[in-house]
Amino acid sequence: MKLGIDFGTSFSTMCVLKEDGKPHVLRDADGNEKIPSVVYWGDDGVKVGQAASDILGDVPSMDDDEKVETLGRLVKSVKRELLPRHTIALPDGSVITPVEVVAEILKYLKRNAEDLYFHAKVSDVSLTHPATFTEAQKKLLTNAAKQAGFSDVRLMAEPIAAAMGYVASGAKIGKGVLVFDLGGGTFDLAYLQKGTDGEYHFPVPPLGDARCGGDDFDQCVVEHLVREFKREHRLDLSRDPAAMQRIREAAEKAKCELSSSMSSDINLPFITMNQDGPV
Repeated sequence: MKLGIDFGTSFSTMCVLKEDGKPHVLRDADGNEKIPSVVYWGDDGVKVGQAASDILGDVPSMDDDEKVETLGRLVKSVKRELLPRHTIALPDGSVITPVEVVAEILKYLKRNAEDLYFHAKVSDVSLTHPATFTEAQKKLLTNAAKQAGFSDVRLMAEPIAAAMGYVASGAKIGKGVLVFDLGGGTFDLAYLQKGTDGEYHFPVPPLGDARCGGDDFDQCVVEHLVREFKREHRLDLSRDPAAMQRIREAAEKAKCELSSSMSSDINLPFITMNQDGPV
């Protein structure tokens, strides 16, 4: 069986195609189907997924120097930074590349699949990417997969993977389908047609925005909250890393609620004030 990985800006998911012809989602060792695409580049080693994401919860209890150090070592939304010659500077002055970060995420997924499900080494992977990825970006993604230990890497545009997923679930989509794929950091709009080979193809080039997604919606909510707090209390929360982290968490939660509701209430009881400002 070949491992399939939907590599996302915010979360990644792994699955296998079993004998029934349907994709089956795999959980990691923490029991997650949606695994945070987050890496913590620590002095004592690299943490990936939920272990890295959980570090964010410890930030409010740290002193200012620890906050800056910790947040500087947490890498999120790396999919958007998968660009040639792009680098990421760590607080200690060392430099890493987005390819290295993506490789750590894929390596973590590979290890979980091998240990928990395959009980053998996995060398083949089908890996999704935005339809608007350039050839250079696709090459970087392939390099990351090779660094993670995969020898046979097949790339698949996300709208095609989505269409195949719908078909596998029993949905009938005919010879043509229009796919809107809005993720955590990218947006694809693609029209697909089924060819004589049974595969879906792009009869016209797909459209999209490589920097439009849930992260941007979160940021809009964050900016609104900071602006309203400043208007009401005359304090700029953007200068406090711990307060901003809490606001980002509240903004993401509100955005998720707005997926199924017309409104969402945001309460920030964790932000109080003393003479020096927000704490």
